[in-house]
Amino acid sequence: ECDLIYKAKFNGKDFYMYILIEFQSTVDKFMSLRMLHYIVEFYEFLVKEKKVKTLPAVFPLLLYSGKNKWTAPEELDTLITKSIPDKYIPHFKYYKIAENDYDKEFLKKMKNAVSAFFYGEIYAADGLEKEIDTIKDLLKNEKQEEADIIETWLKNITKNKDINIIKEEENKMSITEVIERTLKETKLEGKLEGKLEGKLEIAQALLLRKMPVEEIANITELTIAEINKLARNMLN
Repeated sequence: ECDLIYKAKFNGKDFYMYILIEFQSTVDKFMSLRMLHYIVEFYEFLVKEKKVKTLPAVFPLLLYSGKNKWTAPEELDTLITKSIPDKYIPHFKYYKIAENDYDKEFLKKMKNAVSAFFYGEIYAADGLEKEIDTIKDLLKNEKQEEADIIETWLKNITKNKDINIIKEEENKMSITEVIERTLKETKLEGKLEGKLEGKLEIAQALLLRKMPVEEIANITELTIAEINKLARNMLN
């Protein structure tokens, strides 16, 4: 997805966040006009379909992942000829996050899932697989769910299914502790004795924890073939 709209609350009031993810390598000089157009279309939808009486605030955010430096103006009025009084000229500005604005050392200091993602995006062409240890370090304070998402993403872009990102604290835990924490975090307690669907949910959670297939089979009483099939489906 490259166009996303999220609804949230700020100071007790609803607002929307419009996120445009820009993949292209060329810079669009009229990006401010483009983003304003999308927001106006959203407003028109609310007026026509939802019959709103007032329009909600929309925070426009551009996430740019291209290689070239982003040089387009962020304010629409800078692109408009000042031939009439300024108060009649549309004023609109978007918030820009350009991945290539951040260097390696800055991202290393952030140490979170966002910095790990940006690090991978920016330096993928330089041999991303050599940077796996750095990405692991960036994720060491994050929840396992975030690490799992980054791992899946890395496997997809590198085509290397053997990439393994496991937090250090996870490695120190016994198998019993991993099972207990997994069941608690994923709210699967009580499903081990239940139907096949429950056992498959548990198996999936344990696969994400990198537990050996044989151990998962012993715990869930699923066959190794069933677990391997589940693992393949998770990668697709």
